[in-house]
Amino acid sequence: MIDAEAFDVEIYDWLLQNNLVSGKALAIDGKTLRGSRTREQKGVHLLSTVIHQDGVVLAQKNVGEKTNEIPVAKEMLKQLPLKGCVVTADALHTQTDLATAIVMDHEADYLFTVKENQPTLRNALKSLNYEALSP
Repeated sequence: MIDAEAFDVEIYDWLLQNNLVSGKALAIDGKTLRGSRTREQKGVHLLSTVIHQDGVVLAQKNVGEKTNEIPVAKEMLKQLPLKGCVVTADALHTQTDLATAIVMDHEADYLFTVKENQPTLRNALKSLNYEALSP
């Protein structure tokens, strides 16, 4: 019975005021809410940004039926001060536009999963000399 987005904004503002976001690892993840699907309607699918260490949801957006998680993630991250954070995401979000936005627009880092559906990127990663990298 409350405005969920307004509530999210209030919680988020409180987290920022108490410096609970800076330098954290943040996960982008989507889930379909159990029990929200009916015969006439698809289930409600939410995309969330969660602080790994604390399990606190920073932001969440409904992924409408006419879109998918990819554009919603980029829009959701625009609201968040990510400077100094590390953003993690599954293979669905391993996208150049999102990676560029995280690094260039937000001054943050990212860690994305790479799977077989991106063979060029996967092969490039396999060819790296990991022994030459520092721990």
